[in-house]
Parts: sequence; C-alpha cells; structure tokens
Amino acid sequence: MEAHSELSVFYTWETGPNQWNQFTALKDADGNVLEFQPPLQVQYEHKVYGHKYDGVTFNLEYSGFGNLHGIPGACIDMDTGAPTTCGPDTRWVPEFTIPDGSEADEGTNHYLIKALRKEQRMSKIDLDIDPDACSTLTLTSYNLPTIDGVGGWEDPNIGDEPVVTNAPAVIGGVIQ
Repeated sequence: MEAHSELSVFYTWETGPNQWNQFTALKDADGNVLEFQPPLQVQYEHKVYGHKYDGVTFNLEYSGFGNLHGIPGACIDMDTGAPTTCGPDTRWVPEFTIPDGSEADEGTNHYLIKALRKEQRMSKIDLDIDPDACSTLTLTSYNLPTIDGVGGWEDPNIGDEPVVTNAPAVIGGVIQ
C-alpha cells in the first residue's frame, strides 16, 4: 500500500546511532508518553507591493519554536553576495523576509509571524559605474584606545598563562 497516496496523514520512522535519529519521547508525571503532534500547516499571503511574490499564497509548515519552513530560496556567492547556481562556496538564503506582524492562517485559526533573527547582506558598489554612490555618506571619527594606555585601555594583568601537560578531561561536555 502506498501510504502517501492512500492516507491523509502518515509518519515515517527512522532510527540510528546518531543523536538526531534516535527515539526521544516526553512522558507526563504518570509515565505516559505524550501524544506526538505533526507540524502545523499554515497559509501565508506575501503582501509586498512590487515584489515578484506580491499576492502569492504559500503553504508553510511550522514545526516548533524557530522552525517555519516553505519560503522559497536561492543560492548566493559567499564572496560577492550575487545570485548564483547552488554548489560549493554558495549559501542558501530565503528570497524574501516575512514582515513582522504578518498573518498566517490554519483554517479558522490566525497566527502572527515574528522574526527571531534577521540578516542584512551588503551589496558591492562599482564606483567606476556610479562614482557618486558614496557621496552622501558621512564619516564620524572616534578616539580609539592605544596600546600604551592612553585613551582608557589598561592591561588587565590576569597573570601568566597556565601550563597544561595532561590531555583534556572534558571535550564538548563529555568526560574523557
């Protein structure tokens, strides 16, 4: 029987020697295993005027704190930030950011989306093409501390570095 075509909900079991594919369960005070809940399926309509996805509805999957999946993405070159074919020395990035306070719906339930973290990528400017691209920038000078103590820096004088002769007793939180 093809579970994915015959059943509306099904689960795939995987187990192995790694921490990420071993069985973990939560039990209540009586020792009963708590019920597993599948990820929440929500719909989100991207509403950003002029964006290529403006008015497009996405089916997203919320699988717990910080895990919202289903936003389309692309790869960028890690050195230039330019879009490129995915491969070595590239990074996958989402094609858009969902604005904080945007609504996602699951039937009659409505949820608000808020970013846990955001990223800003700088783009390279070719001054040969646009020599005035930086003309409106203003620079601020700061007095930085110097190594001779002028400017507020003082040697913390925490003593000599200890000499370690034995192998580490703990590595990555595991006692050796």
